[in-house]
Amino acid sequence: MKKASFEDIVPGDKREYTVHVTNPTDEEITALLYAADAMPALGGGKDFTLPSDPDTGSAAWYRAPDRSITLKAGETQSFTMEMQIPDSVEPGQYVSVIGVYDQSMRESAARKIGLRVVLNYKLDEAKPPEAVPHAAVYTLENGADFWMDRLT
Repeated sequence: MKKASFEDIVPGDKREYTVHVTNPTDEEITALLYAADAMPALGGGKDFTLPSDPDTGSAAWYRAPDRSITLKAGETQSFTMEMQIPDSVEPGQYVSVIGVYDQSMRESAARKIGLRVVLNYKLDEAKPPEAVPHAAVYTLENGADFWMDRLT
């Protein structure tokens, strides 16, 4: 399964991303599929915003609304998210996450998982520190990202 998506972009392009979500539990699960902004985790590592947080980065480029998804025990479903790249993109790297948030697990650290989407535009012309947000640096230092196909 694809762990992360790294792509070069062109201003004004439209993108579609398909994610596959698996419920590994013995019970039906209802969760929220949403676009999130990547950010560094407290204490180091990677994290991303919650569904209730405002989209201030490239997560605002997604045109698919947040939606509730239900998976039966052991079921895998595919979902598509659409993105519109703005016409006025500045050179740099833009990192977002297609997230899955399980509201029934409020106290669990595993309540959200996601697929990181890293979009590059004229990186050789990018001017730090605005060009590469901290979340993107974590992605690049690790060389690859992860896709967890578990909701628990």
